[in-house]
Amino acid sequence: MIVVEKYLGVVGGHEHTILRAIEALAPDPDRIYVTGSDYEKGSLNGLSVKAILSTNRDHYRRPEWAVQHDSQELRALILDCTSERPPSVLIPTAYVHDVRICLALLDELPEGVIFYQRIL
Repeated sequence: MIVVEKYLGVVGGHEHTILRAIEALAPDPDRIYVTGSDYEKGSLNGLSVKAILSTNRDHYRRPEWAVQHDSQELRALILDCTSERPPSVLIPTAYVHDVRICLALLDELPEGVIFYQRIL
C-alpha cells in the first residue's frame, strides 16, 4: 500500500499522527509513505517515507505544474510497486489537488490500482 500525506513538512499538523495511527491499526513493513519535498527526514523514524511530491507552496503558486509533477512521481512509484499485484493508494487527507492527481492517473495505470480518499 502507498499512503500519500503531502504535508509532513508542516510542523504542528495532524499529519504525523495519522501515519502513526495507521501503523498502530495495521502495521505493514512494505507500506510506503509519500509526502512533499519539504519533509525533513527523521521525524518518522522506522517508516519508509519518500519526499517526492510538490509542496503546499507549489499548490498555490504553480497549481498546474504541481498536479503534473505529482502525477508523474506517483505514477512512477505505483508502476515500480506493481511487480506482484497493483498497490492500493490511500490518501487520508485529500484535497482538490489530490482529486486532480487521481483523475489524471485513472487512464494511465494498470487495472487493479485502487485509490482510497478521505475528503475533508
